[in-house]
Amino acid sequence: MAELHHPRIVEFIGVAWDNLKHISAVTEFMESGDLRNVLRSFKRQGTPLSWRNHKTTISLHIAEAMQYLHCHNPKVIHRDLKSKNVLLNMHLEAKLTDFGVSRTQYTVQTHAMTAGIGTSFWIAPEVLLGRDYNEQADIYSFGVVLSEIDTDDYPFWNDANRDGPRGKLQEADILRQVATGNKRPQFSANCPAGVMLLAESCLQEKAEDRPTAAAVVEALQQLLRLSLQPSSSDSSPSFASGSSWAVS
Repeated sequence: MAELHHPRIVEFIGVAWDNLKHISAVTEFMESGDLRNVLRSFKRQGTPLSWRNHKTTISLHIAEAMQYLHCHNPKVIHRDLKSKNVLLNMHLEAKLTDFGVSRTQYTVQTHAMTAGIGTSFWIAPEVLLGRDYNEQADIYSFGVVLSEIDTDDYPFWNDANRDGPRGKLQEADILRQVATGNKRPQFSANCPAGVMLLAESCLQEKAEDRPTAAAVVEALQQLLRLSLQPSSSDSSPSFASGSSWAVS
């Protein structure tokens, strides 16, 4: 983490310790806390964040951090991208943190990802299946984060808590369906079509079918420009339409 320097990466300041068994990293202070709690807090207050006012910008900030990591030399794969590992300052500007399980491309190639790395609902299918993976696993995780940002809730929350003929789905059931390409996190009915197109591309089962981090940044920059148009809203034709831009 000490070697990573970018406006969208939480700044590493140094270390503090009482003894050799209690060593802590000291980082910049992010006043608003993590993205997960921010989303839920605004929702509980009855004033949820909107894609036009905040969510698109937050998504772009995360993507910019991801692009920096994937273009770093050596390339860095975060491996635990989720809303809990995104911190926000008082202006709701987002920065990525928690590089405890991050690896360079070289170490990933020589040491396979093992069970317990990352957080299950955010893990890409190829990783769940124990196959070789690369930075595109982060892109899948980002797609899951987009669902969190859109719904203000955990991914697969409805599946894990619904009442139905089969009752609540267990985590293992959900992950089995994710690994085989039969399940992806849900989005709200009000999610802008442009965001949905981006999320669907990030959540492709095959890693090679997902966009690069640079393409994600470009798509979000264009979507942000649309959202800032004076007449736009989350449901306006210009903002909701995905026909004016594409992810490659």
